[in-house]
Amino acid sequence: MPPIINEMGGAVVTAWSSGTGGSRRRLGAMATADVVEAWSSCGSMAHIEKYALRSLCVFLKCGLLSVHGDGDDNQNVQVNPQPTFKVDQNMMFLNMDELYVGNIHKIKFDFDDPSTSPHHFLPKEVADSIPFASSELQNILKLFSIPQGSEKAKAMEDTLFKCENTYKKGEVRTCTTSLESMIDFVRSVFGPRAEIKVLANSHTPGSTSTSDEYTMAEVGEIPMHKMVGCHWMRYPYSVYDCHHRFNSKAKVFRVKLVGNRGGDELETYVSCHMDTSTWDQNLQVFDLLNVKPGSSPICHFFPEGDLIWIQPSI
Repeated sequence: MPPIINEMGGAVVTAWSSGTGGSRRRLGAMATADVVEAWSSCGSMAHIEKYALRSLCVFLKCGLLSVHGDGDDNQNVQVNPQPTFKVDQNMMFLNMDELYVGNIHKIKFDFDDPSTSPHHFLPKEVADSIPFASSELQNILKLFSIPQGSEKAKAMEDTLFKCENTYKKGEVRTCTTSLESMIDFVRSVFGPRAEIKVLANSHTPGSTSTSDEYTMAEVGEIPMHKMVGCHWMRYPYSVYDCHHRFNSKAKVFRVKLVGNRGGDELETYVSCHMDTSTWDQNLQVFDLLNVKPGSSPICHFFPEGDLIWIQPSI
């Protein structure tokens, strides 16, 4: 299986792995080059697959990756993620001609408190054993001791509804409830032997999220063949809404943003849909950007917590 490579904007992440007898080995900061080198010396396919999952958890903005177990295939991978951005939908979208160095874009990024919104990946065998359907919502709420009618319960209901009702013509879509199922979906789109790269936002440690305007300091297109967007959903554990549009050209840009106050500095990603001629003409985004379906590309930022999977161009 070809390597899974990450792009984290140079972010440094530390992971811990539990070994036989409970001993711990510090994995340390992992950069793209380190991952590629590790892949070349991983050994058997079973070890490679385990390493891929562990490494990918580090890529997904994990503050701490805990691997519990004695090295067998049934290890419990737990993720404590960094704060997730909440982005006003009316500020996420932009025209492609707005992607240039020096442009100032009005957008507000608000950081969640990770202590009040923890979520983690469940092992596939555990996630698959938990009901994931609107018809089972009451049982799911009881399972996680979440009061009916609470904000969390409403968020879960909304997530289940979207996962069951947001499929569109010309696209393949699924809600993944584990890291393994996410990778399986991406490989079903790209092909089992395709090289995969995952893109995730990063921000400088001193960022305060007080800025309401950001200047584009760097803009660069990332060459690719295909892409899958995975959007983080509100749920007691990590659920991602992943989708890919067939026969639809898209471009992805890496954008460095510098805020107007508080030392905010982000490296984020923008996806541009080049052909919108088949989109619903009543979508609010057309009024927002003052364009008509098919007249020009429509672009949007990916908030932190979301992922872009690409098949890089050779």
